Amino acid sequence: MNPNLAEALRSSVAGCSVEEQILDAGLQVFLRQGYAATKDDDVALAAGLPVDQVRSHFATKEILFCMVLDRESERARHGYLGGIPKFDTALDAFRFGAEQYRRGVLDTELTGLWRCANEEVEQSPQLIRFFITTDNDTQIQAFTRHILLQWQDSGILNMPNPQHCARQFIGMLQRALIDEAHILGAVADDIDDYIESCCVLMANTYGTA
Repeated sequence: MNPNLAEALRSSVAGCSVEEQILDAGLQVFLRQGYAATKDDDVALAAGLPVDQVRSHFATKEILFCMVLDRESERARHGYLGGIPKFDTALDAFRFGAEQYRRGVLDTELTGLWRCANEEVEQSPQLIRFFITTDNDTQIQAFTRHILLQWQDSGILNMPNPQHCARQFIGMLQRALIDEAHILGAVADDIDDYIESCCVLMANTYGTA
């Protein structure tokens, strides 16, 4: 989510004791019914709150969806960052990075929300703004760059431009894991082979060991 928009939305609900309750309910309803079919009444029922109370915290369904997505993105980023072990070879390092991305980003509710938004874009054009303003990928790239720089300091990588390297790696993983495996339904073995080829390509390009 755009940082300015996210901050504005957070400030509008700061200190509200029922915020998490509504966000939890919104997550489950969006995943179950999709964006277009979700109504304020559905979220209120799932949260066990009057619908007016839901609307007082989240004025529109789009705001609620973006806040739910922002929260799940933050959880995924923390999972992706995880620990940063040392490796003897660049290939092992990139394999670890790919697995961290797979676990931290995709083994969460976040993928379901992305799929939900992707399926509803044509019916709900306002969601296009989400895809345009989201900076989730940028933050994941920043975390990846941080990890890659630590591996470069250990001597197993040589990256003329660490930001470009992070963008390339995440771009390849995102294509394989999100677009194909979770939205288009690619075969798992094909995805595993593709990820391995990505890791080999990155190691051959940037590895020193």
